Amino acid sequence: EDGYINAKSVDVYGQLEGTLSQDASAFTVCVWVKIHYVRKPNFLWSYCNENESPGGGAPDCSSFVFQGEGSFEFSVNSLAWQISVREHMREHAWNLICGAFKGGFTVEYSIYVNGHKFAGTEESETEKKGIKQGGFLILGQDVDKYVKNSSLPTKDQFGFEKMQGFSGIMSQLNFWNKILTQDKIDELSNCKGTFDGDLLSWESSSWTTGNTIRENVTKDDFCQSLPSKQLVMFPELRSRNNSKDHCESMDGTVVVPLNATENLAVFELANRYYRTCKADENSGKTIWLGVEAELLSEK
Repeated sequence: EDGYINAKSVDVYGQLEGTLSQDASAFTVCVWVKIHYVRKPNFLWSYCNENESPGGGAPDCSSFVFQGEGSFEFSVNSLAWQISVREHMREHAWNLICGAFKGGFTVEYSIYVNGHKFAGTEESETEKKGIKQGGFLILGQDVDKYVKNSSLPTKDQFGFEKMQGFSGIMSQLNFWNKILTQDKIDELSNCKGTFDGDLLSWESSSWTTGNTIRENVTKDDFCQSLPSKQLVMFPELRSRNNSKDHCESMDGTVVVPLNATENLAVFELANRYYRTCKADENSGKTIWLGVEAELLSEK
């Protein structure tokens, strides 16, 4: 069962019942996501412990955040790295997003998007730790406040903000107490092998959710390819309804571009017939798109 987390509301979240099984100075975390709506920031997950520094302060948190325009931020406690991965993102489809961290005086970090690796190191005057057992793991939101002596704090106590919520579907969030090899990441990206983590296993964990919809999916769903498209232009004046009927009569549909590449192909095709379609006489309109008003209203 996997949560649709897609409303602009503090009521939309998932919370692990329990915590990670042990401390980890080195770890890997992976999650499958399908992003519906891009807002900045768009928190996939956050894991927080109490701040143990003198005087306390904000909680020590690790998180993965989608910042829009193909950019992800991976943070571990006070460290954060942002990577642009636009060319490797599959729009309107499942993506495997992973982060890996190894603490010490020389920190090693990696971000993986559908198997593609972006890695680096960072020097520190103090030894940097990984993640500790006993924290709270949240799906689809950022944790602004840590609640001490509470086995299952409420969303109000965490300080959730409605514009930081994740919009989309997520599944198979797993943590491992080690750095996974590139071969293992590739295996997961191609829906092969097992997903179960040893620090946290999605299949054996239980979650409290708020205002979400759950749906059963299988790992085969993650690697389904979008069907190939053949664009055909009919350079003649037609109403939208007539255009829709005409396309359906030939077992097709009015085009809806699903990514930047498809959008450019549609634009170039429409531009080719700008004069033929007398677009100047129709406020520059050249083609119809198959976007329904009711679909727009859901966002």
